[in-house]
Amino acid sequence: MRTPPPIKKPTVHDLAALAGTSASTVSAVLNGSWEKRRISKRLADEVSRIAEEQGYALNMQARALRRARSGIIGMILPMYDNRYFSSIAQTFEDMARARGLFPIVTCTQRDPRLELAAARSLLAYQVEYLVCTGTTDPDRITRLCSKAGVPTINLDLPGSLAPSVISDNFAGAMALTQDILARCAAKGHAGEPLLFIGGRGTDHNTRERLRGFRAAHQAAGIALGEDDVLTCGYAAGKASEALSALAASGAPLPPGMFVNSTISLEG
Repeated sequence: MRTPPPIKKPTVHDLAALAGTSASTVSAVLNGSWEKRRISKRLADEVSRIAEEQGYALNMQARALRRARSGIIGMILPMYDNRYFSSIAQTFEDMARARGLFPIVTCTQRDPRLELAAARSLLAYQVEYLVCTGTTDPDRITRLCSKAGVPTINLDLPGSLAPSVISDNFAGAMALTQDILARCAAKGHAGEPLLFIGGRGTDHNTRERLRGFRAAHQAAGIALGEDDVLTCGYAAGKASEALSALAASGAPLPPGMFVNSTISLEG
């Protein structure tokens, strides 16, 4: 029995001939830069239709070898099932595509081993840039990427070796704590401390939010005890266990809570 000959895969030149245009125009449509080239939407749609009809798939690795660049940008994300991080991922993908880049997002569950493995895999795919969102050890990833000549940026949690974009966690936490204290006072609980729950005491964002939480209590003249701060981690299960233990201890329950992260009480 004879083995059938392999099916010839269409090339950019094949698509150009079918669309009646140039190979460079087809390439611009396929890599998403057609608007910058002032190619009409009608032609872009026609090229896309023909490419789909012919079963054409852009060979990213071959393109990277030809151009010494891949057009890929990567993002390491702690998790998807959270509104904050899912919104970041969606915005990242939209902005990457608008710049003619192909985005790859990988979820690492705040596991340092998975974060490093993800960075190595993305480097193997020759990413041009890497965005580290909420990574536990961003400097380690930056050192790895620097050796490969790949720029990195830290988002949500800062590092010392690459630019970092973070929120003003101290001011935000202080303002939120003051608001919760005021609401509790209006319900007859003036002077009573709140409960701070969630996060890890070792990470930057938790430290800054806890600092704002303490500052708001100090400004209100309210003393905080050790039991008023439960940095039990981000997982919802850990927050549930910590609250259950507090209730079972027989200690007075707080009039209000400062939840360090939406992750802690989601789900």
